Amino acid sequence: MEQVSIHSHKRLHPVTTGEEGPRRTLHFGTLARQSCLDIDQPHELVLAYTRWIMTALLFPASTDKFLLLGLGGGAMAHFLLHHHPGCHLDSVERSDEVIKLAHDFFKLPHTGSHTILCKDVTDFILEENNKRFNGYDVAFIDIFEPEQMAAPLFDTDFLKAVLERLGPDGVMAVNLWKGDSKMFRRAKKAIKKSCDGRYLFLPVDKRSNFIVLAFSGRNYKKRLQFLKQKTAIFEEQYNLSFQYYLSKIFAPLSIPPYLPFWS
Repeated sequence: MEQVSIHSHKRLHPVTTGEEGPRRTLHFGTLARQSCLDIDQPHELVLAYTRWIMTALLFPASTDKFLLLGLGGGAMAHFLLHHHPGCHLDSVERSDEVIKLAHDFFKLPHTGSHTILCKDVTDFILEENNKRFNGYDVAFIDIFEPEQMAAPLFDTDFLKAVLERLGPDGVMAVNLWKGDSKMFRRAKKAIKKSCDGRYLFLPVDKRSNFIVLAFSGRNYKKRLQFLKQKTAIFEEQYNLSFQYYLSKIFAPLSIPPYLPFWS
């Protein structure tokens, strides 16, 4: 049975952690798991959507610089730092308590290649003028309130500004939730508008998670053809089922072939 600890949170929502064997979880006041980590193998992604969203790594020509909006327990940060030890990773997390838990409870290492900024993601994206925070190969967006998607996911200006921080063939990978169909449609519409229709859909099997990959340039269609020949290499590198994930990708109706994109 999972042992639960409740952590105080003065400004935002309640934060709860759980532990059962080697697995540790993070909750924001509900039963939904915001993060889940196997402390014995922290670089192995436990939650399905975190595995599927890593499909974004297959599209840029280089994978040296990453942005993570929403740190949570640090599962994705663990994965990126393990598989790309020479990368530069910037994480933005508004809760100093969550950052502390990521280090202390989820054992996220302190490393010079990983910068964690305790800021609201909107303030960071729209107001941060330091040129160092640009040119990302992949920007992962994984931001949620206790029972709903966070407000920036519906903000076209925010999403467009994230895309502007990418390199010329960069990818913005967004984790959405289908549980509220009206809000889900709003988020999809905002992403479509932000990237001028340059996006692909990736619904996660047997989950309410829905991954959207939006692109700063148009080379992603050529990249899909390249990936057909190289998928086995990437599967071995990351130990993820990329051929299966790619078989589930489909495009907006304006980009043929329609459904599915991979065959």
